[in-house]
Amino acid sequence: VLPHEQAHNFGFKGDQPMAATDNGVFRSSNMGSTWILPGTIKDSQTGGILNTTAFYSAAASGNTVWIGSDQGLARLTETGTMWSGQWKVYIAAPESKEVYAFPNPFSPRIDTKITFKYDTGGKQENVTIRIFDFGMNYLKTVIQSAPRNIGSTDSPYDFWDGTDDNGSVVPNGVYFYRIEVGSNDPLYGKILVLQ
Repeated sequence: VLPHEQAHNFGFKGDQPMAATDNGVFRSSNMGSTWILPGTIKDSQTGGILNTTAFYSAAASGNTVWIGSDQGLARLTETGTMWSGQWKVYIAAPESKEVYAFPNPFSPRIDTKITFKYDTGGKQENVTIRIFDFGMNYLKTVIQSAPRNIGSTDSPYDFWDGTDDNGSVVPNGVYFYRIEVGSNDPLYGKILVLQ
């Protein structure tokens, strides 16, 4: 029994059940008496983080565990105890390589944060990210003149939790983000917030 959780899906690693929920992937080694979450899912090579708590799938084969979210997949090559070993993160990416945000649509109450992907061309650049409402009224600065050196395959990137400058969660609607990378022309995109 996993009280107060609603599983989207489930899988097994041997006789250990895994339940994919909005609050993580729970796993039990004692027939459901206790459940353990994996903790931070960070790619051991790139440093990329699967920055969400909402998961929709879980599976295993031998010592390899796969878990899936709307942000991407994570593979754990498990060594020793439960949830220990090397993570590999595969971020979901649309066709455009210039700039995008995911998950999109985004629910601040379900998804932990929205991730911004952009590229500085592998050069050190100062980056500013701002959020605007549908009328292009300023809501929040995510980062201001933060030094970044990001190539097309590097991650993690920057995150927004769905709040404005006052810390209030924004209502449903369309929002725009503006990413300024050095002295280059700003990059724009849109986010649909649905709660």
